[in-house]
Amino acid sequence: MAEKAVSNDFHPIPQTPLSDKKVQLTYDPETKTTKLYVIVTVGGVQTAKSELYNNGIWNTAGQSQISDDDERKKIHQKIIDNFESNKKNYPKGLPEFVTKNTPSQDTITGGGTQPSQPQGALNISIDTINNLLGILTLDPNKINEKLKFGNVDEVIKGYKNLQYPIDALYGGTQDHLVISMFKYKPPAQDALFKKDGFKNIINNGLPRGTPLKEYINSVKLPMPNSISDSNNVSWGEGEGMNNLSAAITSYISQNLPTAVTGQGALAALGKTAGMDTKTLALLFTVSQLDANIRDPKVQTLLNTAISSKLIENLGFSVSPETILARGFGIVPNSNIELLFNSPTLRDFSFQYRLSPRSKDEAEKVNQIIRFFKQGMAAKKLDGRGGAQSYFLGTPNVFKLRYRTEGNKQISGVNKIKVCALTGFSVNYAADGNWAAYDEGQPVSSIINMSFKELEPIYDTDYQEDILNGRSSTDFKSTGDLDPIGPNDVGY
Repeated sequence: MAEKAVSNDFHPIPQTPLSDKKVQLTYDPETKTTKLYVIVTVGGVQTAKSELYNNGIWNTAGQSQISDDDERKKIHQKIIDNFESNKKNYPKGLPEFVTKNTPSQDTITGGGTQPSQPQGALNISIDTINNLLGILTLDPNKINEKLKFGNVDEVIKGYKNLQYPIDALYGGTQDHLVISMFKYKPPAQDALFKKDGFKNIINNGLPRGTPLKEYINSVKLPMPNSISDSNNVSWGEGEGMNNLSAAITSYISQNLPTAVTGQGALAALGKTAGMDTKTLALLFTVSQLDANIRDPKVQTLLNTAISSKLIENLGFSVSPETILARGFGIVPNSNIELLFNSPTLRDFSFQYRLSPRSKDEAEKVNQIIRFFKQGMAAKKLDGRGGAQSYFLGTPNVFKLRYRTEGNKQISGVNKIKVCALTGFSVNYAADGNWAAYDEGQPVSSIINMSFKELEPIYDTDYQEDILNGRSSTDFKSTGDLDPIGPNDVGY
């Protein structure tokens, strides 16, 4: 005796627009085999039949078709209940999984079965997951203890009196530029990884500390021949907002509870009635605006907005503006205006010709060049040349200060925030041909430095009231902000 259909519509299943799908339950009393099939029909004609389930076990097609594990368990129990309640119809007996009330099973890759669970789920315990998550929780202090970068900075620390020319009276009567090198510290690290730091961030914003961790050394150079700055902010043409979108924005921002519950109810209504949810939501919101819908202006704007939504549902993209422009030769007033986007980061470039006049000065020139080259290089964990490194550390960063007599900052030129050295080039044949002293020391070299500030300029930077830990007291200080007096040019 072949299998027979117990039910041709045993359980509801998600439908597709062009076809009809039903779940068929069958039973073969001779072999005591129970199966579920999905049968697809188009225009009343069966086009496909696929097996989903066999005697309590879901195959891969069944798991794909009924992806929710709770739903598969529910259908499995429904099958058991169906047989139990109709025992008299099966005198030759019931399937074994029914009599033993065996839980729903899923076929797994490579053969075998397992209890039904979400498709692709891992068979892993909650304790294992919690232990893994506990191990993966980051503690920046412990990480910093184990990850030591910058061992070779000790060479640069050992350089003495890095200045050019070596006989310049820096700190006396001669104005000059001091470039100090520091180890980098992530300025938001304390806020991001501090216990319950997220509470402060969400309520007050992300705090920023100094990016300077430890002073390494400094170079003193003459005042550049060209000193300039360029402060810029980014503005852009704001996204258009016509009168309908402006009114809806105003309404929703002031009536969030009504908007949320209203749209939720409309989503359910649209699903039940087979209507477009977005169009219903638009109509509902417009109905709350107290709009004079008999006004031709309002009618035109609403009609084209709704028409555009309905056309979109058919797979075409026609904006309300296009409908108005082509149909009436008008467009909505988009209320365009220039809007502030963001601050920008400043760049600074310097060029120096270094022409040593003695062996001692040549050594200083070489050390100055190495100071910048090594300082801007990415750091490795292992201090040996050629060694591997699991992570790379941030290069050193630089504080630039224009100084005058008594090492005071020059108030008449711009201040510069902490910078990264993004580019450094050297021309060792500065005059267009090679010229050298004994042992090949270049007679003259030209260095070009490109710096970029780590932080934008804000209005609050133009004052003397600075947060603790960020005020810079001298060129060795790990504070990164200079107090700006009333007579200073500032940043």
